Amino acid sequence: CTFATFWSVFDSIVGGDSVNRLVKSDKARTALRKSILNTISLSYKNIGVAQALAHLDIKSEAELSSFVKDNATVENISSDTLTFISNAENTKRDKVSQEGGVDYSTIRGLMASATVADE
Repeated sequence: CTFATFWSVFDSIVGGDSVNRLVKSDKARTALRKSILNTISLSYKNIGVAQALAHLDIKSEAELSSFVKDNATVENISSDTLTFISNAENTKRDKVSQEGGVDYSTIRGLMASATVADE
């Protein structure tokens, strides 16, 4: 993840008045933080608090706790670990059995009929 470096780039954006207001907007920063937190929750079940602080550009654990308390993706925050609620993306899945699947001859037949239809 390069979210930590994103913030320095975001803070350096210079433009017209509306762009400058957007970069300094607490509402925009909060929306970006929520999006980043949701993205991280899809990949990880747990993340270190220090990593979360860097990824979200938050300066203290107290501020992080306040930010995540109403977030539906966060299950728990301890002194060194932020735990996300389990979802289909961040939990280990059993290997799907290929038994009874489509065999190569069926796929070959489908591809041949698709090729004839294109011509």
